[in-house]
Amino acid sequence: MSTGRIVFKNFVSLTFSNSISKVAGLFTVVYLARVLGPQEFGKMNFALALISYFSILASLGLGTIGARELAQRQGDPAACINRILSLRLLLGAAAFLLLAVFLFFLKEDPGVKQLALVYGLTMFTANVLPFDWVFQGIEKMEYLGLSSTLQGLAYLGLILLVVKGSPDLFLIPWILLAAQGCSVLFMFFAYRRLFPAFRPAFTPPSSWNMLRQAMPVAAWGVLTVVTLNSGITILGFMKTPEEVGYFSAAYKIVWIITEILLAYVASVFPTMAKHHALNPEKYTEIIDRTVKWGTILTFPAIAGLCVLSVPITALIYSSKFADAAAILALLAALPYLIFLTSLFSHALIAAHHQDKALKITAIQAALIVALNLALIPAYGAKGVAAAALIATALSNYLCRLEAGRFIRLEKYRPVKPLLASGVMALALWPAAGLSLFLTIPLGAAVYAAAILAMKGIPGEDLAALKGALGLGDRT
Repeated sequence: MSTGRIVFKNFVSLTFSNSISKVAGLFTVVYLARVLGPQEFGKMNFALALISYFSILASLGLGTIGARELAQRQGDPAACINRILSLRLLLGAAAFLLLAVFLFFLKEDPGVKQLALVYGLTMFTANVLPFDWVFQGIEKMEYLGLSSTLQGLAYLGLILLVVKGSPDLFLIPWILLAAQGCSVLFMFFAYRRLFPAFRPAFTPPSSWNMLRQAMPVAAWGVLTVVTLNSGITILGFMKTPEEVGYFSAAYKIVWIITEILLAYVASVFPTMAKHHALNPEKYTEIIDRTVKWGTILTFPAIAGLCVLSVPITALIYSSKFADAAAILALLAALPYLIFLTSLFSHALIAAHHQDKALKITAIQAALIVALNLALIPAYGAKGVAAAALIATALSNYLCRLEAGRFIRLEKYRPVKPLLASGVMALALWPAAGLSLFLTIPLGAAVYAAAILAMKGIPGEDLAALKGALGLGDRT
């Protein structure tokens, strides 16, 4: 099977396995935003952002180390599982205690503090007890997809059944806790079915070496949480819950595109890692081609979000979230920047330069905090969007620069995709008042015609795409 076809197959498999849970999650977010309104929706997302910092302590990268040990068959699997579960239980209890102390001294709306405290219980069902890392280690990934689907559908069903308006805000974390609990039980009984002899046991952690190994992964996790959530956290402290609600609504739209792009990077990473040692030329070719296709497919999405931000926001969230439209237009380019940053970071990791990727992530996290503190007082949610764009753009530049020190990357100039996207935007501008079910297919058709007319897709890339789809020669 060709390299392109393998990557395409992995990408489709990874995307399809999570599609139901992602769609359920999207419907859940849209429904909650509509019934809660900007203020209560903002409170919910602020509380979630707060506990994300403590969630890192609850897991501390132990799942990654445990999955590696199970995959490499190091020692007794049951002993490994019990040791990590014991460590995570202790860390989870410590994390929840720290959260409670933090909230006690926090000068914030008592309702938000109560909401965050209940959400804190989900650290156990989301970070401590799940067997996701176990199934990853024993290479039974289908169980992860099933548990994720179960959780997403259970959460959506309970939300639709119970939550009818803003008075039900404080029921939402309990519903999430119940849905995650169903997923935890499913994974536990699935593992017991595969290995009936397994018995969970709490054993005092005797190997601090495992914690030491997990620290770099934990550091990466902390920096990622800071990068993703510092904007909402600082915005919640400095501005109103409505501002948090508007930003969260816009961000969740662009994150859908981001997750698709990141799924492709995750799919291509094993192939990159394999070819780095065996065939460096193929390794560089994979990175170059991924940049090209990511650009060709993402530029029209950026243009579409900018031109159609108002009708998209109105359709998804209703007119109550009209102020989120401008934020959505500002964030339109963020998925592309995150995609490039993630790709070049994975290229560094594949080449055994993960220390450099970690340093760049630290720079990005520090910069985004500084920019949020500087921009939010004057610009509110729009300042958070600007901070995310600037910090991610710089991180992308640094990753590309560092990767270029040892990878001969082709200097791709996306002039034709940019021009074709401009043509699409001009065609959509007068049609922005029409139904999105008409304007989106129209924009896609105009962009496809423009990019092909400009010969913006080289012949060898078209041939590679046909090969990946099984429609032509394979490369």
